[in-house]
Amino acid sequence: MRDLIGIVVPIDTPAEVSLVLWAHKYNEWSAKYRKSGNNYLVEDHVIADTAAGCFRYTYRSTITRSGRITHRKRISKHPSQKCGAE
Repeated sequence: MRDLIGIVVPIDTPAEVSLVLWAHKYNEWSAKYRKSGNNYLVEDHVIADTAAGCFRYTYRSTITRSGRITHRKRISKHPSQKCGAE
């Protein structure tokens, strides 16, 4: 993972941010990117089928120019009808 991210450092574009999320095995879907100083603030969605049912989780992450995810927090959880479709 570090070797892959090392190829595109410094992280300067949303495409590179998307690659970082993928490399960290986060299933990025419908991500919103916003540059804040030297970092990117990212809001992405993950659909998960759990024993309790199917849910769409929204996460907010901070990604540095070196490709590190320094902060990742779940900000919402909603029922979803899309499980099994992905």
